[in-house]
Amino acid sequence: MEINIQKIRSLLGRVGVLDNNILNDFTELQCISLINKVFVKVYIPQSILDREAILETIQSNMEWLEYQPTALEQFESFEFLSRILDEKPALSEYDAECIAIARKKMIYCTSNEKRVMSICQEYEIECTGTVGILCCAFEHGLISEGEFHRLVKKLFSPECSAYLGRKVKHALFSYYKIKES
Repeated sequence: MEINIQKIRSLLGRVGVLDNNILNDFTELQCISLINKVFVKVYIPQSILDREAILETIQSNMEWLEYQPTALEQFESFEFLSRILDEKPALSEYDAECIAIARKKMIYCTSNEKRVMSICQEYEIECTGTVGILCCAFEHGLISEGEFHRLVKKLFSPECSAYLGRKVKHALFSYYKIKES
């Protein structure tokens, strides 16, 4: 796996729709407001906001995030949602909704789920995850190198519930010369 630095740098000032694993990661990293420094506008599907499990996890941190609730509104978006759920039965309705919203609004879909990213790629929907957002913040000087290294180490530690593969970790630690200490 290679780090796509041009894609990472191009995230700044874009608009994104967040799924629950991005919200969980940035809550656990205790830097949820960093999302607003990277994205000029943030959407969260209302269906995710209505989930009790999500609110229990992140509610105390939501005051630090500026976002706009959103939902699918047009028939073609519901049709697309239905199609990808039929074609990809392992995909959750929440993830499918994030993909459909990103497609309709022509914005970034943010998720760490491999299947979400592959569906986005299949339908030419731009996407990124926690690592992309953190790297963008560092690349544009929104966080210091020390803070970036601390956050990345924490992301890959047992303290954080994010599951990101060894290839991602190796590429990230190698490219940014992060010591495993």
